Amino acid sequence: MRVAFPSGTRSAPFDRNPSTVDTGSVAEPVAGSTSTLATYTVPANRRAKISVQIATSIKTVLGAAQNADGTITSTPSGGGIQVVHQSQWYPTAPAQSRDGSPAVVMELKAGDLVLVQTHLDAGTGLIHASGSIVGVEYDA
Repeated sequence: MRVAFPSGTRSAPFDRNPSTVDTGSVAEPVAGSTSTLATYTVPANRRAKISVQIATSIKTVLGAAQNADGTITSTPSGGGIQVVHQSQWYPTAPAQSRDGSPAVVMELKAGDLVLVQTHLDAGTGLIHASGSIVGVEYDA
């Protein structure tokens, strides 16, 4: 039996030597710091279709004038940083409050960078955060 494929560019990434992208972590940042939960840069001559997500929760009540956030940013190759999603927590946010991003699907070219980060201002409150980047990377 012969199998023939159409000539020209392929429309689906799954038939072009794919490899899996799977990174992420959990953090409880120290007050006054930023933690990187996941980072991914598309290698040269590759493209990627990924899903990015971040979730944050308040462990202890945030202090007066203490803010926290969870952010997904994208920096296109040759471009400026762009905020894709941001969860913002304000002073005195109650304990056990939760916030999660939708699954953000992105198609990236070589050199594009995605960061998943959480930040906690100085103060008495504590947060818990998790972030992940999953998807497929394939030949350009």
